[in-house]
Amino acid sequence: MKKLQAIAACFVAFTLIGIANLKSEEPVKIRGKAIARTVIGTANYTIGEVTKRLKPNKEVDPGTTITTGPKSQVNLVVNNLSSLVVLQPDTTMAITQMNRIGPARGGDTETILELKIGSIWGGVKKLPPNSSYEINTPNGQAEIRGTDFGIKVVQKPNGKLSTTFISIRGQINVSSLASGVGQTNTLNEGETWTPGEGGPQAMSEELIQEIDSIFVIYDFAQPTYVLAAPSITIQPVFPTGSPPRTYSPFSPLVHPFPVAPMHR
Repeated sequence: MKKLQAIAACFVAFTLIGIANLKSEEPVKIRGKAIARTVIGTANYTIGEVTKRLKPNKEVDPGTTITTGPKSQVNLVVNNLSSLVVLQPDTTMAITQMNRIGPARGGDTETILELKIGSIWGGVKKLPPNSSYEINTPNGQAEIRGTDFGIKVVQKPNGKLSTTFISIRGQINVSSLASGVGQTNTLNEGETWTPGEGGPQAMSEELIQEIDSIFVIYDFAQPTYVLAAPSITIQPVFPTGSPPRTYSPFSPLVHPFPVAPMHR
């Protein structure tokens, strides 16, 4: 009897040790940070019921909502350099989730943002296979991996919200329940999609000009920023007949074709 009790005790001990080892081998999930590298004009951030003025180099946690004022812009590094998101004027965006799993270098990341109203432009570096980067909107969700993108949420005269997804470089997978019908589209470079208004389309000339006016360039290979003053415009020179996708303001600093001199 005592021998059976001893064997049972040993079995329980080995089981507990095995469970402890399994837990110690599980990847550690660390909450990520976002940093407002540049704030032009006025912007606020809200956590719970507390709202404060957003200042340059302010770190914010998941659960934070950022709102920009008229003629204002925030350049936000999201989830430990995994992406750069530029909030345009009159924009409200919530940072729902930011996690890093595993080592600081080469680990996986989980990012969920929610664009409630306004416009954002962004660049997401190529993510590891088990990473995820999602942006939710009132009209659909974008899954992004190594893509330069834009998303616009506007209010129509009838009060309803409309969302436009834009792929500047790379591909975006977009799903939507607009008009109560489930739809999924993959946007290729230079394509846009407004759920409820037909299928993907090529970027319009007006949209191309808007993209050209973005003056923040981020190089993920060398994590540094090149920020032009608000009064400076960087105007790319498109070769005759070239498609819009040849230029992206969030691509590395070496442009694929000449850029006109900056002017005030």
